[in-house]
Amino acid sequence: MKAYIITDMEGIAGIAGWDSHKGTVVDNKKEEWMTLEVEAAVQGAKKAGADEIIIAESHKLIIDLLDKDVKVVVSGEFSLDYLPGLDASVDAVLIIGQHARSGIGTGVLNHTGNNTTLNIFLNGKVIGEAGFEMAYAASMGVPTIFLSGDKAAAEEANDLVKNMETVVVKEGINKYMAISVHPEKARELIKNGVEIAFSRMKEIDVFKPAPPYELVIEFSTTQTASKMAIIPGVKKIDGRTISYTSMNFKEIVAIYCLRGALYDVK
Repeated sequence: MKAYIITDMEGIAGIAGWDSHKGTVVDNKKEEWMTLEVEAAVQGAKKAGADEIIIAESHKLIIDLLDKDVKVVVSGEFSLDYLPGLDASVDAVLIIGQHARSGIGTGVLNHTGNNTTLNIFLNGKVIGEAGFEMAYAASMGVPTIFLSGDKAAAEEANDLVKNMETVVVKEGINKYMAISVHPEKARELIKNGVEIAFSRMKEIDVFKPAPPYELVIEFSTTQTASKMAIIPGVKKIDGRTISYTSMNFKEIVAIYCLRGALYDVK
């Protein structure tokens, strides 16, 4: 059985500030917490029968703290390739350390890709990073069976797939404050949650919008919308909003990724 693990840092236990991106001693400890939550998911997946595990690295995973049998997608610089190694051969996707989408007041470090993206709609449904990952996996017939992160991120996932297995490791008070479980407790919850998710894999639904796919992105700046509007097929709805429609989800992914490359903070 083949599992694919998507990682992020903002939804990890103990983290509530952007200092987790600055390379400080505290940052290094938070990278360790993130890595060990991912490793907990690995161990849960292995116990459930996964014999091939690919991890999409982000925010500096400490690779030598991971199980030696995993494979890790690593990158030296920003890349437009989206979740390499995730294809129809994967049996299940797991998301670890997820934060809520932009604009969720109790979402710890809430954002969607970057701080210039206000809202993303897929076929009229507002989604965050997790929702897009879930839809992408589902477009290839792969279910996303588990997510860990803050309470707002878990609620976001369960709004899209009500019976998806989720684990809450902290509850946001506001964007920069949370009540968190201890990192060791978070790892216990994640390992157990992943095992449960695999045991329920056949009954967990998928978030799978039907084609044609319409992606609408609302930015905080007019310049980003202007840059995106140069792309063939992209329509400008208003000064800050663009849309793109396609029968091919790979094209939707391309526009989603270009949003991350062309954003302008001014």
